Amino acid sequence: MRQIMNVAGFSITVIVNAVANIVKFNGKTTAEVSEAIPTPFAPAGCVFVIWGLIYALLAVFAPRVEKLCVHLPFSVYPGW
Repeated sequence: MRQIMNVAGFSITVIVNAVANIVKFNGKTTAEVSEAIPTPFAPAGCVFVIWGLIYALLAVFAPRVEKLCVHLPFSVYPGW
C-alpha cells in the first residue's frame, strides 16, 4: 500500500509541476509571475538543474521504498 501511495504521490507531484509550467493561469506562466515580482537576489537559472536530479532519484526511490526501508518492531506512525 505504501508503495502505491509513494508512486501516486510522486506522479501527482510531477503532473502538477508540469501543468504549472505549461498552462497559463490568469494569462501568465510561473516564470512570468516570478519575473514580475522584484527580489533582492535571485539564483541563476542553471541552479535549478538540480531539480532534474532530484526528480530522477525520486522516480527510482518511490517504487522501491518498501524494499529499502528497515522494518521496525514498532510502528512509527500508528495505523500504517
